[in-house]
Amino acid sequence: MRNIVAIIGFSALGAALVAAGPAAAQNDASQAANDGTEVVCRRNDAPTGTRLGRRNVCKTQAEWDAIQSANREAVERQQDASHWSAGE
Repeated sequence: MRNIVAIIGFSALGAALVAAGPAAAQNDASQAANDGTEVVCRRNDAPTGTRLGRRNVCKTQAEWDAIQSANREAVERQQDASHWSAGE
């Protein structure tokens, strides 16, 4: 009987640790992602026509977000400008 109580106690403790573990790790990861200081490395492919020049580029998440935002704005400006022609 004592063994059964011990097994139930340990399994309840293990379940509590498993449930708390990912939540605690997720909070740390989301906190690092929220302030943008987490370093993210991405692989840039080599320029067309060569196999050389492939490298990893590491920047903070905030820098990657700024680059993505600037690229998105440039594409939107280009798409908006293509609707207007000089002749009209």
